[in-house]
Amino acid sequence: MTEPVSLDDIKVHLRLGAGETGEDDADPTAPVDASEDDYLQALIVAARRACELRIGCAIVTAEASLTLDRFPASPHRHDGVARDATIFLPAGTVTAVEQIAYRATDGTEQLLDVAEYVADLTRSPARIGPIGAWPTTARTPGAVIVRYTLAPLTDDDLQIVCHAIRLLVGNWYANREGAVVDTRGTPAELPLAVKWLLEPLRLVATP
Repeated sequence: MTEPVSLDDIKVHLRLGAGETGEDDADPTAPVDASEDDYLQALIVAARRACELRIGCAIVTAEASLTLDRFPASPHRHDGVARDATIFLPAGTVTAVEQIAYRATDGTEQLLDVAEYVADLTRSPARIGPIGAWPTTARTPGAVIVRYTLAPLTDDDLQIVCHAIRLLVGNWYANREGAVVDTRGTPAELPLAVKWLLEPLRLVATP
């Protein structure tokens, strides 16, 4: 996937570009130092993943999957849907359920027909319920795999998250070994500005 914040963008934020050393006699035509490109790229990925975890959803369009050992039990039905048999899809706004694959009791791989389940993508998180009951699966780990597509953040929200990523990378770049501390010397889980930026974007489940 393409990261929402580029390596060049991070270098500008960290003032690592040519002529951005802060020295009056810096040569603006000097080549940009590329010795830490791999390290910075790793920080970008780590910061993006940290932001996704913090807000509870994907930042860019992504293909996701949910693996289960079996389908949920179907004790009763209501309005045509077995409510207690609901599968919830984490990680953001779901735009489509691509497929539900499962291992049948005879060991064969099967795809569940779309006519056998209903998907509610208006809720957060999205949910899937069977029309009738889920099929019985083999007693093996990972017998059910649901594949689905996650929507990206809106442009405005994406810009907020991108700035949080820049701040995280800058913080980790400046504090490579020790714990991050606030102005009073107290260890901090995240820089305050990052928390302030991401908190309004946190995905809250709706009933």
